Amino acid sequence: MKIAIITNVKVPYRNLQIEEFAKIENTEFAAYYTHKDVIGR
Repeated sequence: MKIAIITNVKVPYRNLQIEEFAKIENTEFAAYYTHKDVIGR
């Protein structure tokens, strides 16, 4: 299974969510960000 998260910026409150997805066995995980900083919010 492949899991991808697409979000606007890297924020601390998503870390736990991303870490939990990364623990799933037999899964490829990627996070994609649409902006480099919070200005894009």
